[in-house]
Amino acid sequence: VEVNQRALVDKVLARYPEEFTVFRELLQNADDARAKKVLIEFQTKDYATHSAGANGKTNGINGTTDFPDLVTMKLYKWVVRNNGDYFEDKDWGRLTKIADGNPDEQKIGAFGVGFYSIFGITDSPQVFSGGKRQALSLTRSTMPIGTPDSEWTSIEMQLKEDMQVPVPKPFDLARFLATTMTFMSCVENTHVFFNDKIFMKIAKSRQVPSSIRVPKDMIPRSKEDTMHIKGLSVVSGLHVVFSAREAY
Repeated sequence: VEVNQRALVDKVLARYPEEFTVFRELLQNADDARAKKVLIEFQTKDYATHSAGANGKTNGINGTTDFPDLVTMKLYKWVVRNNGDYFEDKDWGRLTKIADGNPDEQKIGAFGVGFYSIFGITDSPQVFSGGKRQALSLTRSTMPIGTPDSEWTSIEMQLKEDMQVPVPKPFDLARFLATTMTFMSCVENTHVFFNDKIFMKIAKSRQVPSSIRVPKDMIPRSKEDTMHIKGLSVVSGLHVVFSAREAY
């Protein structure tokens, strides 16, 4: 990230204080890239440095439900992957110029200033996409270099020391992710892993719209009488599956 943008990064971090902001921003970026699936991986130091997590492989394909204690195991790295469109040259360029954002008003994430909320948890994020890798920092960023190709675009975040805490409470995280996915047009599945073991799946399915009654206590007209609710319908459903034992 360009040095003269440091003050802007500080403002971004103050603007995005919520616990799960990073996931919201990266899910939005995945949706903009027309991804159907997102993987969120919570990795311990041993796993990230001595196994599949150390060489950028996608984890959890053969995950089991044999879990360690999620309450006490501290995390070392977060990884968020999506199977959407690969980065284009203009996307790589925007990563180091956070004020540029994305001029496409139809995109809600698009690597604008919100993306830099990741600097609240890491000092050295890395982006992998389309056979290229770029390392970012607040003082110096590398140019994209070649790396083994993968179907996934991945954001790897080695956590700051004070952020190396256990996995967020699963039910709180699930509720947040489900709410975020409700407003997305492309992302249909989010899987969450602890190292190589999956412990949460969230799936969104679009259904034939079904009408529901307008609640009696709902005010059907806006104060200025510019909007009038005549009917309500349900057009999608969200399903959350936990594979781990209840740790909280």
